[in-house]
Amino acid sequence: RLGISPEYCLALEDSGPGSLAAARAGMTVIAIPNAQTKTANFSHVNYLYSSLHEVVANLDEFFGE
Repeated sequence: RLGISPEYCLALEDSGPGSLAAARAGMTVIAIPNAQTKTANFSHVNYLYSSLHEVVANLDEFFGE
């Protein structure tokens, strides 16, 4: 246990079940589907990207400018 409230956490997930668990826990969720999970339901995530490079290019969305 980290002792951090979920609203202060950022979860990076590549699967539907993992991202759903993080969302249900109250975390901000970034999904980066892979070849096996690209057809999964990610409607519950806050952000959906195709690569980690894309996530890094948009870090200001998560932490402000």
